[in-house]
Amino acid sequence: MAEPAPEVGGRRAAADILVQVFARGGNLILGIVVTVLLVRGLGDAAYGQWTTLFAIVQLAVVFSELGLEPAVVSRAATDEEREGDWIGALAMLRLLLSIPASLISAIACLIIADSGEMELAGILLSATLLGSVPSVLRAFNQLRVRNDVTMIVLTVNSVGWLAAVVVLAARDAGIVAYAAAFLAVSLLSSGLQAVLSLRQMRHPMRPARDLWRPIIKAGLALGGAGILMSVGSRAPQIFVFELQGDVQAGLYGAASRLFEQAHFIPMAVMTTLLPIMSTAQRADPDRARRVLETAIDYLVMVSLPGIPLAIVAGGPLLEFLFGVEFAAAAPALPVLLAAFVLVAVTYPLDNMVIVLGLQGRLIFIALTSVTLALTLNPVLIDRMGFEGAAWAVLIVEAVVTVMTYRLVSSRLPFQVVTPRLVRIAIAAVITGLVLWGLDTISAPLFVLVGVTAIGYPALLVALGAINVAELRALARRQPPPQLAD
Repeated sequence: MAEPAPEVGGRRAAADILVQVFARGGNLILGIVVTVLLVRGLGDAAYGQWTTLFAIVQLAVVFSELGLEPAVVSRAATDEEREGDWIGALAMLRLLLSIPASLISAIACLIIADSGEMELAGILLSATLLGSVPSVLRAFNQLRVRNDVTMIVLTVNSVGWLAAVVVLAARDAGIVAYAAAFLAVSLLSSGLQAVLSLRQMRHPMRPARDLWRPIIKAGLALGGAGILMSVGSRAPQIFVFELQGDVQAGLYGAASRLFEQAHFIPMAVMTTLLPIMSTAQRADPDRARRVLETAIDYLVMVSLPGIPLAIVAGGPLLEFLFGVEFAAAAPALPVLLAAFVLVAVTYPLDNMVIVLGLQGRLIFIALTSVTLALTLNPVLIDRMGFEGAAWAVLIVEAVVTVMTYRLVSSRLPFQVVTPRLVRIAIAAVITGLVLWGLDTISAPLFVLVGVTAIGYPALLVALGAINVAELRALARRQPPPQLAD
């Protein structure tokens, strides 16, 4: 008989989140370095082509995933005896979806491409959809709250992609070579994920066809909503390319890359908390509410200081990272980082929607978001250039956050504006005022970044948004009270 899965307590959950945050933080740094090298190696025009192709491929990725993975994790967490069947069925469905998704992606890239090199690069990038199918076995790690394995694979992928970009940049390679390297690294990391994840398997894995229908039923609404929302989030990049050209697309791509890289924080937190929220909601809804409120507080805490830093030092920061020509992208950066705060709030709300079984209600939210995106982007980009795309993202995210909050709170009443959240906002405002004062005396970039990195956490402690005992508990890999059993 298979060994029963151990109970996952707050200590294990807190440790898993910390491992992910540090690992994803390290990978964020690697990703920024890669982006810098990629932008400098390709130039603003070719980088505009790259980011546009990437936006198309990411749309196809959402179609190939169709919301099945979180749906399966939520189900398998409460059906341990058949977890191998659940994940085997997930892998087969992912393969069947990835075949048409990769073809649709390749065709879309061919249609939008404005050169032969861009066409070939689009085909190579589209092939990553098929190559990534084995990576769904990371669901085993998520169920065991062993996401450190997934972080190892992510790090291998980041290091491999960095090495490839360094070599290609030194050789002044074109966009096709970068796409081929990206495909090769993706295949390597996907295979490694499968090998390491299978070690977590306690029950035989088989493509149980009897589970296909419940998986599709559970994931279809979530996946459909994900596709629509992805269209809305990727549309700005494509609209900028089509309406303003590849140079402005490159500027917007540089600013939006920082916005997208920051997603590692809510991803790390919610990867761990989804199975915990699923079991808590069935056994102790009050604990699920506390976990939700705590997740929102901490995600706002880590996302909010980016806004004042971007307002004061957006231009110098982008120039330092990507080159002097990308300083012009500065107006879009604070707007996108404001949108990221809303994204950080929406992550735990979306996960609670899954836990509460309300995925079908997400379709209306997604339809609203994509309608807004397709309406606002052409108008705002035509009037404001690439900066209009950033404002469209912010408006859409605000609407989505409000609608998702109302959906969740209708079933699980909770306090969104907590006393901790008010203290966090005060700390961010004070940080912004200090940065503005330093900027008036022409303080250099490293001083502004240093003040944000040191002064903002100090303000959080001074205002009581974080208490020292809580920090010591986390340092000892112990849970905060809200995650404790």
